[in-house]
Amino acid sequence: MGWSPDEITGRIKLDHPGYSISYEAIYRYIYSRKMRRYKYWQYLTLGRRKRMKKDGRGVRRDSSGKIPGSISIDLRPEVVSLRSRVGDWETDNIIGKLTDKTALSVTVERVTKLTLLTKLLDRLAATKKDALTDRLGIFPKGIRLTLTTDNGSENSCHKQISEELERQVPHS
Repeated sequence: MGWSPDEITGRIKLDHPGYSISYEAIYRYIYSRKMRRYKYWQYLTLGRRKRMKKDGRGVRRDSSGKIPGSISIDLRPEVVSLRSRVGDWETDNIIGKLTDKTALSVTVERVTKLTLLTKLLDRLAATKKDALTDRLGIFPKGIRLTLTTDNGSENSCHKQISEELERQVPHS
């Protein structure tokens, strides 16, 4: 089993008082172009050939995670939280493997639990908008009072959804 650069740093301090090295320096050395041929990476705990980015797989598109022009869920009518009337909908996408481009759009009416499922061929906002307006558009206005979405990028067409369904779309 390998050692992590953090463990190496701690061991050096114990075995050789007065000497130190940072774990970052160890990583840079192991993954440097000159040292790659020695394959020191295989002795690390995880044994990764390539070094992972510091912040993992990636950073959100916007530090706030907000969709421009979105309406806060706090501005949603209080009656929606009570679940006392029919016509308040929530929607989200379910995705499988990251390599699979398809998704499943799930839209649920909060009181009756009527669930609308739509397979999306891609995860684009325009595709989600079309699916929502087609599926909810068949219901009378009195049964589509509100629609709540999350802040996922697939919901960035919320203004067009609001216009087509003639309803505000708050985001959680």
